[in-house]
Amino acid sequence: MTLDSIFLSCLYLAALGYFLCILIPRGKQAVAETVFIAAFSFHTVSLVSRGWMAGLFTPGAMLQEMFFLPWCMAFLLLVLRLGKNPADMVFRGAAPLCLFTVFALFYPKVPAHYLMTRTIFSQMFFLAEVMAHALFLLGGWFALLSLAGKSDEKTCHSLVVWGFVSYSAAQVFGAYWSYLGWGNLFSWTGRHLTSAAIWCFYAAYIHLRFLTWWNPSRRSVFAVAGAAVFFLMHYLSYFSEMSFRSLGL
Repeated sequence: MTLDSIFLSCLYLAALGYFLCILIPRGKQAVAETVFIAAFSFHTVSLVSRGWMAGLFTPGAMLQEMFFLPWCMAFLLLVLRLGKNPADMVFRGAAPLCLFTVFALFYPKVPAHYLMTRTIFSQMFFLAEVMAHALFLLGGWFALLSLAGKSDEKTCHSLVVWGFVSYSAAQVFGAYWSYLGWGNLFSWTGRHLTSAAIWCFYAAYIHLRFLTWWNPSRRSVFAVAGAAVFFLMHYLSYFSEMSFRSLGL
């Protein structure tokens, strides 16, 4: 069995496991947890095998956003569960996880050339940035559940705050990587300007708490809007590269 087939088979098994977690009745949370952990394990094997697809281990191939983002979301849901949050509340986050895992299935599987860089700063950048994106998306999802009365607003707030911390770290790592590769810390390109816009949006989220009229429900609305801003400004650009032909290798 080749590494390519291991990568793809485990990715499909992970997607199937995440989907089953949504279908399992609420009274069987132990079963849902077992299935989720199995799916996460398959997902991890998929990423590791992807790191070897070039013939040598390349961390950047594991960190490509389309494949690493759903893994980060699954990891964060496990962390929430270990933090003694109710299982039924945590596994409501499996819905967006399934969606972004399906997106990965339609994306080209060959690692992009820019992921082959060996500098540690590029790898730290992708790690921090994609983890921040996962935190923003889950924060927006749990904010939506909070507005519907099905989740604790504090959960979404914690996710967004940690997302901002991780995203800020990513900007530092990215700036230094940019300096090493291109001789400048920032350039007026769409990629850099999008990152700056997203950072400013969540910086505003952090500082609005000092206003007297700011309350948890408005904070939740802002978090939902932030997830939408990220999706439209950043993630939507990947859709042009997706196709049914990419369901295989």
